Amino acid sequence: RRVRLIERGILMRPLGGVLIGHIGDRYGRNTALTFSIAAMAVPTFLIGLLPGHASIGVAAPALLVLLRMIQGVSVGGEYTTSIVFMVEHAAPHRRGFVGALACCGAVAGMLLGSGTGAVLGLVLSPQALQDWGWRIPFLMGLLVGIGGYLLRRNLGETPAAAGGQRAPLMDVVRHHRPLLLKLAAFSAFNSVGFYLLFVYIVSWMETTEHVAPATALRVNTASMAALVVCIAVMGWFRTASAGARSSCCPPAWPWRRLTRCCGS
Repeated sequence: RRVRLIERGILMRPLGGVLIGHIGDRYGRNTALTFSIAAMAVPTFLIGLLPGHASIGVAAPALLVLLRMIQGVSVGGEYTTSIVFMVEHAAPHRRGFVGALACCGAVAGMLLGSGTGAVLGLVLSPQALQDWGWRIPFLMGLLVGIGGYLLRRNLGETPAAAGGQRAPLMDVVRHHRPLLLKLAAFSAFNSVGFYLLFVYIVSWMETTEHVAPATALRVNTASMAALVVCIAVMGWFRTASAGARSSCCPPAWPWRRLTRCCGS
């Protein structure tokens, strides 16, 4: 059931990318990012307040699925728009590393959530965690959302989005369909590995291997911490390869070859 609930949110992410991407093209990246963080913080907080099945019956799972779908819309636009926003602000020779840092931020957020769950698993009994402790991270989501809004409200708009251009979605589909399909396939390949290793694995350890939830979350937290480091290092390789010859920067050579092949 947990996996099916996650699926509902993931299925909404393409819609979120299209919707919030349209907002970013028409009204600016800052507006799109403000919308996306509100669409994440409010449903997260409401999940923490959601009554159980014993109180409101089938409305409880229905509302939970609805809130998860809204979160999926938010993630679909937040992740891509934040990367575009940071890359557009970066100097051309540092865009690879800055884009990687944006990805690190997304993983670091999941790392913080996993770490919070691990801490709650240590300080609360399993029964207390099941009864009310699980609500704490969701209620804290509102504070995270407010903090994100305060950090973003004074950010300058990027020159690429300042003109309020019309949404280029149809132009992309019409004129760049092969590239769009390649990028979609690459994203799907990446997503399968990520969610298998960092989302599903926790449920698998608990239900199949009967690992304690706190232990499973600690393992997941350590894995995500290693992932953050790997993303940052590969972003540095990409930045180094942009201005270095293979003879001067040997570690960057394979990555440069890979990006050239993908780009062609």
